[in-house]
Amino acid sequence: MRKRLTRLLALALCACLLSGAAAYAADTGPAVTRGQFIQELYDAHQARNGYRSTTDPMVWAASLGVVQGYADGSFQPDGAITRTQMAVMLYRYASRTSLRTLIPRVLPADVLEGYTDAASVPAWAETEVKWAVHTGLWFSGSAARLGPSDKVSGAECETAVMAIYFGGSELETDWNHYNTVSDAVLTVDACSADKVTFTIRNSGSDWLNCEEDAHLYREVNGGWYDLNFHEIAQTTGYTARPGTSKTWERTFWSGIQVYLPAGSYRVAQKTQRGLTPYSNKLYRTECRLSADFTISE
Repeated sequence: MRKRLTRLLALALCACLLSGAAAYAADTGPAVTRGQFIQELYDAHQARNGYRSTTDPMVWAASLGVVQGYADGSFQPDGAITRTQMAVMLYRYASRTSLRTLIPRVLPADVLEGYTDAASVPAWAETEVKWAVHTGLWFSGSAARLGPSDKVSGAECETAVMAIYFGGSELETDWNHYNTVSDAVLTVDACSADKVTFTIRNSGSDWLNCEEDAHLYREVNGGWYDLNFHEIAQTTGYTARPGTSKTWERTFWSGIQVYLPAGSYRVAQKTQRGLTPYSNKLYRTECRLSADFTISE
């Protein structure tokens, strides 16, 4: 996991000289330890700021106030980190760095509304958990269950550390809200860690109007998270006449070269179907085209 994430951040944040270690299988690997999480955050911090320090990661985290230890004064770096602990550390890190703009001044009172286990959030971490949920940095994979005491998976750690630099990664829950059609499809033609090629085909009699960019999602703990910091293709304004297709090959998203860690992904495009390219929106049918792909180790 560390190797995949450091390569990702080295490219995405235009930095280099990140070290690697043994990878963890997404979702099914061993729980992430507190020390491993701090190492991930430490590497990401250095990549973002464009330098390489020899400071011990745990010493760095302690000096910044990211870790404050247990009552006996120990940090227990080999202990598995929980979802709540990770949220607290991310909150402390964001509040003590230039990312403090991610800290909302006022959190909505109902931010945990709808979660059946909201009452199990410990009082000492309530603000941090609410912040993580509100800013899109909580990766339980569910819109109904927080699992605050659950151990953090490898994919969850990767996505959380990656997403904090881009303002979060929202859980998508309304996949059934839009229509699907058989005569308009999106297919992923080729994929690798640093390139995704996909095509939109319109074999129907209606026109397709794409009024927003295609989005890239990653599956984490069974939920699909919108990697909104990766504008996978500038499809906005694309209009497909009947019987046509167009292919996009993306190695740079938002002008930044990105490396995708091993895992399950989905490309999705919302579009509107109309009899003509100028059909009034009242006479269009909204649909969403999507295709899944996997990046292997």
